[in-house]
Amino acid sequence: MMRKLTFILFLFTIALSAKAQNGSLTDGSKPFVGGKYHYSIPMENIANTAAWSLINAANQDKSAAIIRTDNQNIDIDYATLAAGDYTLRFTETKDGCVAVRELPITVYDNSFSVNIVDNNVYDCNPESGNVHVQGDEGIVTFEYSVTRTMAAGAWSLNYSNVTAIEGAIKNDPIITVAGGVIDVATKSITANGGTGEVVVTVTYNNFPIDLDLTNTFGITKSSITSGTTSLVAKTIESAKGGTVKGLPNTGNIVFN
Repeated sequence: MMRKLTFILFLFTIALSAKAQNGSLTDGSKPFVGGKYHYSIPMENIANTAAWSLINAANQDKSAAIIRTDNQNIDIDYATLAAGDYTLRFTETKDGCVAVRELPITVYDNSFSVNIVDNNVYDCNPESGNVHVQGDEGIVTFEYSVTRTMAAGAWSLNYSNVTAIEGAIKNDPIITVAGGVIDVATKSITANGGTGEVVVTVTYNNFPIDLDLTNTFGITKSSITSGTTSLVAKTIESAKGGTVKGLPNTGNIVFN
């Protein structure tokens, strides 16, 4: 039984070392800083004494990052660990005899981030130049593109949307998303699978065309996930936005 276990783990280690040298959301030998990854091992007998440890390249014990489920299963939370090389070590002890297994791990910096692009050319209310009577209302829209810089995994964001106007609006803005699904109640957007960009449109209906309207769109949190692994963006872009100028509040033509 011991020979069989050694052979399985040897092949597993070789297979891991042969993969591309990049961080991964699913490969526990190449985790990202900030992620949580699962590790397991088949023991000869789960009643034997088991011990897990994590050591960095400076031979410092970082085992506090290990979350133990049972003798054969652990998670490692890399939220507080620096990028670099580590060794995950497992021992199984029976009658004073010890079997030792090790897995080399390289932790990579978390490069996931998001960026907001303001797609608007801010100028006059879009009804500028059209015929109206005093007090007419119209529609004003603001559009923002949100992109990620990391290619793998499903991603989502939480947003803030702020409106400042010279006067009151009748209706709350309608926020729609192309390339993702929005939950207005939680102010969250989940990108469609494989989509690297979502386009957010903020629409104000029945808005008085003589009022200035300022809108800003910002990201409060963004994360990328694959399975149980999750990475939160290190930096958040500042909110983007601008002002659409209202038209003159001109009276109507009358005759005397």
